[in-house]
Amino acid sequence: MNVQISSLRKTYGDSIALDDVTFTIPSGAVLALAGPNGAGKTTLMKIISGLGEPTSGKVLINDLDVTENPREAHKSLGFLGDLFGLYDDLTVRQFLLYFARAYEIPPGKREEVAQRLIEKCHLVHKADTTIKSLSRGLRQRVGIARTLINDPPLILLDEPSAGLDPEARNDLQNLFLELGAEGKTLIVSSHILTELEDYCSHVALLNKGKLVSFGELNSLRRTENRFRNFVIDVIDGAELAEKTLQSRSTVQNIKRLKNSFTFAFDGDESAQADLLAALVTAGVRLIKFDEQAGRIQE
Repeated sequence: MNVQISSLRKTYGDSIALDDVTFTIPSGAVLALAGPNGAGKTTLMKIISGLGEPTSGKVLINDLDVTENPREAHKSLGFLGDLFGLYDDLTVRQFLLYFARAYEIPPGKREEVAQRLIEKCHLVHKADTTIKSLSRGLRQRVGIARTLINDPPLILLDEPSAGLDPEARNDLQNLFLELGAEGKTLIVSSHILTELEDYCSHVALLNKGKLVSFGELNSLRRTENRFRNFVIDVIDGAELAEKTLQSRSTVQNIKRLKNSFTFAFDGDESAQADLLAALVTAGVRLIKFDEQAGRIQE
């Protein structure tokens, strides 16, 4: 499910919420839409989902203009806002059956769809419990289950982990990984990028309505962080290792803990190979020489 965002602009009087935002989300991507509060994330999510209209520009979902064809677009997407309502007096199962009917799923398949979503969102033990008695984390799962009722290829989730404890956040991450593995296109927003990096494939960074950066996660890690972080462990020659690292202009911020070193490295793969060779030539016996993945949040 390809999503094209072209020259998108949204204003509220003299206030600019989105300013010429352009990027394309490839089919099957899990996009982290990140930025500080007030960056324009929610505004962008609403326009993509057809719940808001841009001042100018357009959004195409598989070449379908969302603003001109919102009803048609809604058939292929699911959207969960940061503030969403649930029917507290219904059980989880009743709630999902209600929306299965609302989405015109044939009567003979509604029970099957509801049960599948109960299992997918790990709600089996709460399926016949009223929603008003559920924790915030479980309510979030019910909201996501509702979003998946029509099995949409495109899923938008606005700040889904806000207010959740670490365990509930981890459960959500695992669910997002499952959805990504199924080939669905996900757009997940947060003002805390570290929550998204463990499962996203692409990142779009917004600030004050402008697109600051967009691309594949691994490419952005390299682009945004000139230095790469390394860790080495030695079984013999720790002093020699420290001396060798200190002598290299490409090595910065050396930290040592007994026979383990971490450092920032400003060099290409050839320079990396030279450093490894220099350590070995100096008589250092290495058991580990690994690059650590950088964090975009930095």
